[in-house]
Amino acid sequence: FSDQFDLFLVDVWGVLTDGSILLDYAHTFLNNLKTKKQSVVLLSNTPFKKEELAHRLHAIGISPMSYDEIVTGGDVLRKMVKNQEISLNGHA
Repeated sequence: FSDQFDLFLVDVWGVLTDGSILLDYAHTFLNNLKTKKQSVVLLSNTPFKKEELAHRLHAIGISPMSYDEIVTGGDVLRKMVKNQEISLNGHA
């Protein structure tokens, strides 16, 4: 099925890892996508910055070469606050 798509959005927690170990199929899955030249974006609702998540993923065996980008909920929220799209005092 992967030949039908150019981009894969892959959730991190529960799909690639349980938070402490790499799930059995994760490494093979990511390597197969990269071998076929598909783009892989890892998604997580973690409050961490993408650099911190990348470090944690690398520590359990997910190489930065296995994906193209990481998007975290924490980074999205920080960007929205910085751009004044939302306010932490409850006013938009």
